[in-house]
Amino acid sequence: MIATGVANVEIHLLHPEKPQDPKEWQTNRSEAFFVQLAALKDEAKARRTAAELNKSLNLPTDIAKKGDVWRLRFGPYQDQDSARAALDVAKRNKFAGAFIVTEKVSTEQTDETVVTN
Repeated sequence: MIATGVANVEIHLLHPEKPQDPKEWQTNRSEAFFVQLAALKDEAKARRTAAELNKSLNLPTDIAKKGDVWRLRFGPYQDQDSARAALDVAKRNKFAGAFIVTEKVSTEQTDETVVTN
């Protein structure tokens, strides 16, 4: 600092365009977004439903085991806008109770999470 005082300053807020291609995202996000559709006790039914939804709606599906329940979800998504769009699709397709969940991203694959694309 050369000296203290008051000066006129002009500030510009930058609004960079969001990349359209998810592969362009260069970020170290620590969280991912999912749209939870249902929680099922039957793993086979969760897998079948995930495959059917992936085929019919062309959205990434995910099933994650938590305790004795399989959570059926759309995702993962890197941003909330994509998750909100998937939530809209879910609600238009008989999943009125669907909601967005956020999870910490782990670099380690566990046997608790199964991803179906």
